[in-house]
Amino acid sequence: MKKCLLYVYKAQYENRFTYAFTMELAKRLHLEVKTFTAVDLSNSKEISKEDKNELASNEKRKIFTHLLALHGYYQVFYNQWSPEGNPVSKNIIENGPFESCLLLAIKSENVACVIIDGVLRSGISDSFEEKSEIEEIIMNTPFMVLPEKISYNPNERTGEISKEPDKDAFLDNVIGDSDLFTLCRQKELSNS
Repeated sequence: MKKCLLYVYKAQYENRFTYAFTMELAKRLHLEVKTFTAVDLSNSKEISKEDKNELASNEKRKIFTHLLALHGYYQVFYNQWSPEGNPVSKNIIENGPFESCLLLAIKSENVACVIIDGVLRSGISDSFEEKSEIEEIIMNTPFMVLPEKISYNPNERTGEISKEPDKDAFLDNVIGDSDLFTLCRQKELSNS
């Protein structure tokens, strides 16, 4: 049984709203969240192995700092520091090309849905379409592409009677504005 949402991000982008959306969706669906990103140093061929390890270590520190900031934002504005309802079960930070590492994570992590920010869509879907040997389990995994600009600010709530309706409205609005796709090509879908 599929039991997790795979939240795919890159630390150099502003993604606190997509992170908060993913956490709230996971709570609503009673699923775990696994976060995913990758450090790709394949373009750094001219530096020594020791320097490459140092560079990778620094990049991972930046990623963990980014994750702490995302989670702090989520706790302050959405979860009110409640110890309950933290759906993150694992933070995956791979070394290697982003898209190749993502394929392996989807295959190995029992993913119900991959959630990606709109700014990552073209790179991911283009890269996957070039690979002819994508296994069926990955081909049928749904991808939810969140809108590039989610403009929800919890400080601008009006008439706060309950926080729950605002969260539900936020989730529903983002889901409505999102795009859902699988890696199956249209030709394959029309043959069935």
